[in-house]
Amino acid sequence: MFTDGSRLDDGATGHAVVWKNGQTWEVIKVHMGYIQEAYDAECAAIARALDSVTRGYVPERVTIFTDAQAAIKRMASENPAQGSSTPSGRGNTSPHCVGPGQVSPPRSGDARLTRA
Repeated sequence: MFTDGSRLDDGATGHAVVWKNGQTWEVIKVHMGYIQEAYDAECAAIARALDSVTRGYVPERVTIFTDAQAAIKRMASENPAQGSSTPSGRGNTSPHCVGPGQVSPPRSGDARLTRA
């Protein structure tokens, strides 16, 4: 599975999760609105990928590829400040980046599952 989240210059945030299912590529795309940071989108992408696995949408054993090192550090730590600060200066407090043993289903945006 591949994940990515981003924030555009106009403030729009979103994320995507992509994986191959046999010969077909499955894609989940989510527009998250205009009030979040890129960090939130990265965390939401990882949370969406984990949620997809726990709900049985993909095989039980997967590898998730992401470039969001701060999000991974936060999810692996009991310390909510672990990782780096977001541009807003509020620290890594995204509701999507939960601690170890927890999977938080993404709460915002319109998820669309498509086949490519």
